[in-house]
Amino acid sequence: MFKTCFTLFFLYCTACFLFINETYARPSIAYEWMDYYPDSNSDDNIKKATGTTCQLCHASSDGGNSYNPYGWKLKGLGALDNPTKAFKMTEDFNSDKDSKVQSNLKEIKNGSQPGWRKSSKNRIYSDGGEVSYSSPPDGLTNPD
Repeated sequence: MFKTCFTLFFLYCTACFLFINETYARPSIAYEWMDYYPDSNSDDNIKKATGTTCQLCHASSDGGNSYNPYGWKLKGLGALDNPTKAFKMTEDFNSDKDSKVQSNLKEIKNGSQPGWRKSSKNRIYSDGGEVSYSSPPDGLTNPD
């Protein structure tokens, strides 16, 4: 009986650890982004429109494994391991390929979105390699 209870307790703790690790590991990147760009309103604008800052990089307001072009570029440059290095490395890119041809850094400084443009043809990338298209988040007034 003791062995069964111990095994169940161990499995429960392991499951909790895995859930917490997966669920709460990613928002720290958002906090690092805010620390790295303290004067930017990009995060404030996306939060005002969606209720979270997730869609600064992700396609969904709950984060997950789909990314807008800015988030996809950050991920590809190693943001999960070294966010500040990836932030710096992506600044000169124009991830959303907006018509104004603005670098990510310029959009961040202007408080607009480096990963979204007004078009309904925003590329969305998934971990599995699929590409789809989406409009910017509802309520977002300044994607470009």
